[in-house]
Amino acid sequence: MTRPLLLVFSGLLATVLLLAACTKSSDYGRFISVPTDGWSDAAPLVFDTDTLPPGAYDLQLIVRTSADHSYPFGELALLVRHESTTKADSTGHAITARSDSLISFALYDNDGSPEGRGLSLREHETEAGCVWLSDTAAVRITVNHHMHGGIISGISAVGMSLKKRQS
Repeated sequence: MTRPLLLVFSGLLATVLLLAACTKSSDYGRFISVPTDGWSDAAPLVFDTDTLPPGAYDLQLIVRTSADHSYPFGELALLVRHESTTKADSTGHAITARSDSLISFALYDNDGSPEGRGLSLREHETEAGCVWLSDTAAVRITVNHHMHGGIISGISAVGMSLKKRQS
């Protein structure tokens, strides 16, 4: 390789490595698809994590809506429960901590235009609080809609991510 070409290649490689180092990563993240015939309020979505180390984790919820199936409301209310259970100690006892939240998503703005990112599949994100683990624990996040009518359409998937806060 000629020297100028080698310098250009080295510069590109350094840029790619720098961009890769600056991307956000989750300690845990997953999506669950919602049935195409609608999401029943009697069918919560359950996210079970692997065991996570102690610390504070930011919980983020992501809702995907589809242009193919319209969502009939301007907002979406979700009931979110997070439970963390430590491993059993020498006496066989494990500790479970629970927290419940009501999270609201604005899916359309005041003019009726859809919010979120994307075209045929739109993503709506919101912070959903903090999960604090005082000891190594597995976490269960349960998400259910809190809308009138029992079964809602237009939601294609719900996702969550846990990102450990830096000290």
